[in-house]
Amino acid sequence: MEYNFANLNEKLKSKVKSLKNVQYFDFFFSFSNIKILEIYDLIFIEKPLKTKIVEKLRFEFSSLEEILNMQWSNLDLPVSLLEEIYKRKENICDFVDFFKGKEEIKFLRLLVKYLLYFSLNKDLFFKYEQKAKNEIEYTEGMIELQKKNYHKCIFRGQSDFSWDIVPSLLRNLKPRGCNGLLIDIDSLFYLYNENYVSNSLISKYNKCFIDHQINKPLDLDYRFLAWMQHSIQYSPLVDFTFDYQIALTFAVNRSNPNNFLLTDSAIYILDLLGDDNKFVSENDVNNIISHMFIVNLKNKIVPGSTVNVEDFAGKSYSLDFSSYSDILYFLLPQYILIDIPSNDRMKVQKACFILFYNYVSVQNKMFLVMSNRVNLFKHIIEVKDKKDLLNWFEVKYPEYKSSYLMNPYRIFND
Repeated sequence: MEYNFANLNEKLKSKVKSLKNVQYFDFFFSFSNIKILEIYDLIFIEKPLKTKIVEKLRFEFSSLEEILNMQWSNLDLPVSLLEEIYKRKENICDFVDFFKGKEEIKFLRLLVKYLLYFSLNKDLFFKYEQKAKNEIEYTEGMIELQKKNYHKCIFRGQSDFSWDIVPSLLRNLKPRGCNGLLIDIDSLFYLYNENYVSNSLISKYNKCFIDHQINKPLDLDYRFLAWMQHSIQYSPLVDFTFDYQIALTFAVNRSNPNNFLLTDSAIYILDLLGDDNKFVSENDVNNIISHMFIVNLKNKIVPGSTVNVEDFAGKSYSLDFSSYSDILYFLLPQYILIDIPSNDRMKVQKACFILFYNYVSVQNKMFLVMSNRVNLFKHIIEVKDKKDLLNWFEVKYPEYKSSYLMNPYRIFND
């Protein structure tokens, strides 16, 4: 049977645009170079789910083949075309022969994009953005809520709403080699040792902390990384706080006039109710640090492909995106919560850390979906509300100056 694939492509394109989170997903995936054999494997050959995924998220993901069968009627495409696809399921040569034309391959790429994005929306729980009718009333409500549920929520304030949660290490990490850079404990030691220069970050640290020397990769631990985070802002840790007012201070501070006057701010609210991960011991943190990896890819992920990346020593590692569960395994970060104050600034900021690990980032952007057991909200503070909110806040809570939070001893000099 003959099909007008040009018309089918236009119809399918509108279906893709109608999906939730399309713009977000497009930060991570590219379909322009996906090959027809990769499309065949991605749809029909689903490997067994990796144990870590099941342990972490506690539910099974749909395969793309299941989604294809379930969603076909919603796509408003000829049923006979679905039959043609399934007729060639057992013979890859027949599949390639049927879809070898330019418009046919374009159709398949659009179809895989739709199936992948629909599957991600179906299987994962996304953060959602929220606005308040009245920012001052909302803030008062959050302050009362945290008094009742202290240690049940943690917060992070950012002066620019467009910023995602990204560890400082990743923000400053440059991909290398053909495809990207893999960071593990050996690579972290290389980075902090700055190619063994005599006055490296590690040597400076060792001069200050005689009782806690860093001489080899496995010496890197939470204490060292926390110091790096709060001295040079260069670590895989991400700062959060138990105090909503502290997050608000960082969200609406005037230190950057452009951000304050022209840019909406954001407060991330992580609801920990029901989270099994909770806060871990220092030994557990150090064990994870010694085994973790982070990969920063130069280019977007091509579904169905295999990508080789290198570490700082030039050793090659293979990342397999040939099935849906493989994509999820590498894309979704694992995480732990760390409530171990390592310095006075952390204590004053009522701070804790999240360590995201064992994941692939794309062009310094992390796919921030945590699990179905926690809720991550992104609250927008619009520019029009910031001045009134800050004036009210400074009068009612003068102790929450950003200068005090960044330097705990300054309050005694004022």
